[in-house]
Amino acid sequence: MGFMRRFCFQQAHLLSLFFILLLLLWAGLPSATFAQSPLTPATLQLKWKHQFQFAGYYAAVQQGYYREAGFEVTLKEANVDTDVVAEVISGEANFGVGTSELIISYAQGKPILILAPIFQHSPLMMLVRADAGIDSVHDLPGKQVMIEPQSAQLLAYFLSEGIALNTLQYRSHSFEIKDLITGRIDGLSAYVSDEPFLMEAANIPYSMFTPRSNGMDFYGDTLFTSQAYFEQFPEQVKAFRKASLKGWKYALSHQEEIIQLIREHYSIRKSEAHLRDEATHTFKMIRPDFVELGYSKPGRWLRIQEVYQKYNLMPKEVSLEPFFYVEQEKLDLPKWAYFLLIFLGGLASFLSFILVIISFFNRKLRHEVQEREQIEKALIISRNDLEQANKAKRNFLAHMSHEIRTPMNGLVSMLALLKQAPLAPKEKKYVEIANTSTGLLLSLVGDILDFSRIEAGKLELEKDVFCLSTVVKEILGVLAIQAHDKGLGLHAFLPVPSPPLLVGDRTRLQQILINLLGNAIKFTQSGDVCLDIRIASALSNNSDIVFEINDTGVGIAEERIAELFEPFQQQDASISRRFGGSGLGLAISSQLVALMDGEIWAKARPEGGSTFGFKVRLPRARDAKAAHEASETAKTWPHLEQKIGLYGLDLFTHRLIENLLLSAQAKVIVFKQFSDFADALQKEAIDKGVTSLNTDLSQALSPLSVTVSSAAHPTYFQHCLVLVPVGQEQEALIYEEAGFPLCSYPVVGEDFLSYFMPRSPETLLPSAPQTVLPRLHSQAPLAQEQTMQTLLLVEDNLINQAVARAIIEKMLLPFVLKIANDGQEALEILKMHSAEVSLILMDLQMPIMDGFETLKRILDHEDWSGIPVIAVTAQALQGDRDQCLAAGFRDYLSKPFVPEQLEDLLRKYA
Repeated sequence: MGFMRRFCFQQAHLLSLFFILLLLLWAGLPSATFAQSPLTPATLQLKWKHQFQFAGYYAAVQQGYYREAGFEVTLKEANVDTDVVAEVISGEANFGVGTSELIISYAQGKPILILAPIFQHSPLMMLVRADAGIDSVHDLPGKQVMIEPQSAQLLAYFLSEGIALNTLQYRSHSFEIKDLITGRIDGLSAYVSDEPFLMEAANIPYSMFTPRSNGMDFYGDTLFTSQAYFEQFPEQVKAFRKASLKGWKYALSHQEEIIQLIREHYSIRKSEAHLRDEATHTFKMIRPDFVELGYSKPGRWLRIQEVYQKYNLMPKEVSLEPFFYVEQEKLDLPKWAYFLLIFLGGLASFLSFILVIISFFNRKLRHEVQEREQIEKALIISRNDLEQANKAKRNFLAHMSHEIRTPMNGLVSMLALLKQAPLAPKEKKYVEIANTSTGLLLSLVGDILDFSRIEAGKLELEKDVFCLSTVVKEILGVLAIQAHDKGLGLHAFLPVPSPPLLVGDRTRLQQILINLLGNAIKFTQSGDVCLDIRIASALSNNSDIVFEINDTGVGIAEERIAELFEPFQQQDASISRRFGGSGLGLAISSQLVALMDGEIWAKARPEGGSTFGFKVRLPRARDAKAAHEASETAKTWPHLEQKIGLYGLDLFTHRLIENLLLSAQAKVIVFKQFSDFADALQKEAIDKGVTSLNTDLSQALSPLSVTVSSAAHPTYFQHCLVLVPVGQEQEALIYEEAGFPLCSYPVVGEDFLSYFMPRSPETLLPSAPQTVLPRLHSQAPLAQEQTMQTLLLVEDNLINQAVARAIIEKMLLPFVLKIANDGQEALEILKMHSAEVSLILMDLQMPIMDGFETLKRILDHEDWSGIPVIAVTAQALQGDRDQCLAAGFRDYLSKPFVPEQLEDLLRKYA
């Protein structure tokens, strides 16, 4: 059926063409009788001085191609200040030679028309001296450069490489290569076909950076005219284009002849050898052996437009249709065309016979069309039935959810009451199993209902004003007991100070976090689960917030990551049997994030475990009350003028607590063991003039203030705050009875810092029992005290941090350890504690700021340059040590290392 339709169309088209040819032939015959018109003067504005770059136009003049087309052509050189586009638009020149930047001029409203791109590849590039220390374009910021006009392609190249244009040091372009040869500048825009020859002649090594290396393969020299000239003289434009292309074809085939022509009639500025080298490169830019001369592909211009628009180099929403020249061919038949017309007449008779046959197939075609229409109607009915079935399914799920939840509510309530009754251990176990089973069933029902609503597009998000830290605190309170029961650490890292009040569906946000955190706890048998929250960007009215959950669990198979967010999917059958679950949690979370215009992801962690994360954009609360509360929160963020000790905390808890305290400007001191605290307190007592530690100590000392310790490692301290994980409150009552205040962990933001805010005397943290004071070694003579030094470890890998801490804690060296997770964090610590830091161990490969950049910042700082910095890295190839020492590192230690190696190194600087 389709074949016959196309066949009918083709035959009808041939018949129409036959009659059109007859008419055009009749109209064209008298044209040969007209006399040749007098020559029309025309000016072609070149984009630079005479050289082989314009060889085709010289050939068109010399060989008489322009005269044959009716033109007396003048080739006009350009100088430094010539604006080729302005020359053509103003009428000073009829034609011009430009670059791909012509599309920018057109987008700016200049009525130009491109006729033929001569150079299929742009020769534009950045030329630098090889000895200028510029190994890539990323070394250009801060360098002295000259960039000529019409170099937008070069600017787009720099922007695509992430180079800010305002970081370059611009000098006015002199168009003199001697400025680069003599070292007056570091780089200049140039042509591949021109300046490199002069660098080689001067025996100066050089490097070239071309936009083509980054996929920006734009057109080069392009012949163009004004739209006004084309509208007035369309036939002359056509003739000039044809003659120019003919000249280029001749020039590329007779290069030596054109070289002599240039030197005899146009310019001796360049030597013959220079022109030959330019001719070789020009041929490579034009490629007449692969592409037809003057060939222009609109799709390639559209790609050029997209690049310039992407980097804001030209306006958006510009139609390019009037920008392209489309040649309207006029029929001019030779004499033999008459014989062709006779043949076409016979062909027309034959086609008439074919049309009779076609009419038969048309009737058959109409019958087939009717059958197809009936099939389409049946499909529409089937689709409607399917939609009704889906609606019935959703209604059924909603109804069943309600019917199941009603009796389940009574069951859950009764089980809760039964748990409070005195039961034998065996019966208590039965209650726990039943309670767990009901929770799982309720969760499954909720997941199925949510999935059904999302699938039907019926789920709508609420717009609540909420505090992010409060939401996180509520979630951690729910999940902390579950994590504790498995012996896991549960931690949350929030930005400090907390972000302002936000607007969004807090319930659905909590649902996503509970799904992801719950999965992390479920699939982790030992170790920690960490929620890391950060502000990715803060716009005027919105905050982009990233949530990442890292665990030390079973991990993710790379090939299964794409399937994780599909409904009813888990990593593999064995995981499903071992851990259970419907596989709906991640699918629901994914779709909820999508409803919030966010994105969700999962990845395996190299050190084991997995990372699940998502990003959402949440508006900031804009009503007056919320804005006032947000500003007040920022103003009243705690500012603690205290020294606070940390003792007995695990790695993650230590990191969280220390970040919070540092955000409040507190001075944090880490105690590795109880004797360290005792020594510090003894020293402060002596400084205060207290000769013995007695019951008046609390009045004689401004406290080393408060120490924070875990319930597993309580410190007998003047004022001690004991952290108690949720679920262990009963076990920690002994410390409360002894006078120590308890703080529930995980803690979030300002809630924790409030423990240290100034209070009335009766609400201050109570002193520890005086009976424990003798443990403070009060009789230790001052001469035996060893001055503690701060060792700053800059390391992004948490496992490596833990390893280093474990090794250092076992050494009898006078070091207190501080940890920074990257170079930027290390610089922040140095700003606050530079007087205390006496030694830095620095990893090299880190995010945000690597070791080499961090070292440079330290050495450039007057107050920090004397601190020894030791490179600790897994880079252990030959030459790496020399590279580190040359960069300014005081010493070098390669990973992996044994404790003795680290101890020997530290003793050198103790």
